[in-house]
Amino acid sequence: MTDVIIIGAGPVGLLTAYRLRNLGLSCLIVDKRRGLSSAARASTFQPAVLDRLEGLGLLDPLLSNGYQVRVLRDLDLSSLHYRDLALSAISGETRNPYRLHLEQYYFSRLMVESLPKLSAGGSDSVLWGHELIQVLDNPHVTDDRPIQIVLNHLDSSNPLVVEAKWLIAADGAKSTARHLLQVPFEGMDLSSPVVRMIFQQLPLAVSSLLEGLTYARHPHGNLSALRMQHAWRLILRPKNDEVDDALRGECWARKKLANLFESVQPPEVWDTLSVQLDLYNVAQRFVQKRQHGRCLFIGDAAHVTNTRGGFNMNFGLLEGLELAESIGLSIQNFDLPCHDAVSNWAARWENLTQSVLIPRTARLLDGSSPFLARNQAMTLKGLRAASLLDIG
Repeated sequence: MTDVIIIGAGPVGLLTAYRLRNLGLSCLIVDKRRGLSSAARASTFQPAVLDRLEGLGLLDPLLSNGYQVRVLRDLDLSSLHYRDLALSAISGETRNPYRLHLEQYYFSRLMVESLPKLSAGGSDSVLWGHELIQVLDNPHVTDDRPIQIVLNHLDSSNPLVVEAKWLIAADGAKSTARHLLQVPFEGMDLSSPVVRMIFQQLPLAVSSLLEGLTYARHPHGNLSALRMQHAWRLILRPKNDEVDDALRGECWARKKLANLFESVQPPEVWDTLSVQLDLYNVAQRFVQKRQHGRCLFIGDAAHVTNTRGGFNMNFGLLEGLELAESIGLSIQNFDLPCHDAVSNWAARWENLTQSVLIPRTARLLDGSSPFLARNQAMTLKGLRAASLLDIG
C-alpha cells in the first residue's frame, strides 16, 4: 500500500511529494492534466522557501533560470520619488537574502525530473491524465484503515481504485477533493480581476525607473512590476468602474500604462509593444479545517488570497514541506500515536492561515506596499514578514 497519494501536480504538491520520497516514504502523485503547463502563474520564491530548497539541494538548479531580486522599490510615479529597501537587511536571518523571480514551470519541471531519482526503480513522477472522481472510504484518523479513492483516466472508462495511508489534496482553488468531501471554502471573491501583462522588453525610460520588484503609485492607479530573467511582468488591478473596459481586451491596459508613465514616456509607444496579456480572478478564501479523516488540504486547495506580495504559493510550499515531515514522523515513530504529528500540523497551519496569511494579504488589498512602514524598525519587521521569515 502506498504511504501517500497526492492529488495535484502543481509546485506545492510536487515539492511535498519530493520531501516525502526524500524521507523514504512511497508517494503517488495524480493530476488530471496531460502534462506540465507552461502558462504564466505565481513566480515569486521568498527567502524562507529558498532556505528550505537549498537545504534539499534544489536551489542551485533553479538559479540559472531565475532573476534574483535584491532591492525592493516603492515608487511614486507622480513625483518620480522612490524609496528602496535592500534585502541585505535580513541577511542575518536567512542564507538567501533575495527573492527569486522564476517562472513556475521551471520549478515544476525540476520536481518532475528529480522525483524518480528518489524512488526504487526510478518510478514515474506523476500519474498524468487521471482525475479523482470518488472517495470510497475516508476513515477517522484514529482508524488504521487506509483511505480509498477512485481515479478515472481521461481516455478510458475503466475506473482505478487506489488506497493509501494518507491523501493530500493539492488540486488547486477548484479542488475536486474539497468538493467531494463537501469541505466549505469560506471567504469572498474579489470584485475586480487582476490584469497581468508580460513584455519581453520595456522602453528604457520606463525600465530605468524600476527595480527587480517595484510597487508604483499614481492618482490613475497602482502597478506592480516584476523583473523576470528574460521579461517584465506588469500587474494592474482595475477599479470597480474600470472592470468592464479591462475585460474587453488590451486597449484598457495599454491606456492605463500610458497614463501611469505619462511623465517619462510618450503614450503612443505603448501601442507599439508586443504583449502577452491575461486576466485572472482573485479571492480571499480558506478551509477552516485542514484535516478531514485521512485527507489533508494544502496550497490553493486550502487557501487562495490576493496575489500582491507573492504569499500564497510560498505559504503552501512551506506547509507542504512541514506536512511531509509530519507524515514521516507519524509513520516512522512508533512511540508516537500515528495521527498526533499530523493533527498537530493541521492545528498549526489552520492557526497560521487565519492569523497570518489571510489578514496579511487582506491588508494589501488597498494597493499598499507589503514591506515599507513609517520607521526603520517597522520596515524591517515588514520585510521579515514579507519574506515569510516570521512563521518558522
